[in-house]
Amino acid sequence: AHWLTLDEKLDRYKLIGVLFGFAGIINLFGFDKLLSLGDEALRQYAIVGAAFCYAVNALIVKQLTGLPRYGTVAAVLFVAFLVMVPFSLILDGPIALINSGNISTVSIVAIVLLGVFASAGGNLLRFKIVERQGASFLSQLNYFVPFFALFWAFIILSEVPPITAYVSLAMILIGMAIARFGAKRIVTSGAA
Repeated sequence: AHWLTLDEKLDRYKLIGVLFGFAGIINLFGFDKLLSLGDEALRQYAIVGAAFCYAVNALIVKQLTGLPRYGTVAAVLFVAFLVMVPFSLILDGPIALINSGNISTVSIVAIVLLGVFASAGGNLLRFKIVERQGASFLSQLNYFVPFFALFWAFIILSEVPPITAYVSLAMILIGMAIARFGAKRIVTSGAA
């Protein structure tokens, strides 16, 4: 965003905040996993690739915020559909599933609900967040994923996180606060 947008320049607060949050993520998973690839290399590269795609997506959404929101989201979902259909036909074998009669009404309703609420609703929300707060803010929201993962693991699976998890979450939240403090400080000083 620093190099590709005019209004989301990296300042010392954002840099310190991002580094602090990233250090929290590394602390959460363990520094040793950062250096070892081993049998999990493909999965680790996939996670890095997903993070890169999220960053690129935020920048693309930033460029599309001036367009009509519903039409843009419909176009994004249609292109995603076109990209995914060949993979689905090759990997999932939907024709064989239809012929076998293993498709239930519940699974069809679940797919429709996921498409409407998770995909369409999520994309509408993403466009609104980027329009209102910016691409950098949207990227910082991804730091909440480990927090909710630990929260739901505690609530649903009764897992008790180790103390390092609490320290890591504190580091992530402090990093987000530092980055947001810098953004608010710049807006306030620009208005004065």
